Amino acid sequence: MDGELELLRETFPEALSVEDLGHGHDISLVINPAVETKNVQVSIQLNIFCPVTYPSEAPTINLRNALGLSDIDVKELHNLLTNIVESSRGDLVLFPLIEVNF
Repeated sequence: MDGELELLRETFPEALSVEDLGHGHDISLVINPAVETKNVQVSIQLNIFCPVTYPSEAPTINLRNALGLSDIDVKELHNLLTNIVESSRGDLVLFPLIEVNF
């Protein structure tokens, strides 16, 4: 996991927050997807908790502070991210979670 975290820190130096909780890492990143309409601001905070046993044990996902997204959009995004985690059990999934297009 250390290599994956280091690569995330290098890729998102300003936007990424990582907290070592002792029993795992709490990773937070605000995602601002590109939207076709320039007058629309869309963002959401992605929180990923990785237990110390990650990637053997799957991370948990929490979405917060949605801007420009409906509750249905947030639920669909959460379902998409959960499916990525479930289909990648035992694999490193942080980049696929962060890079998802919604």
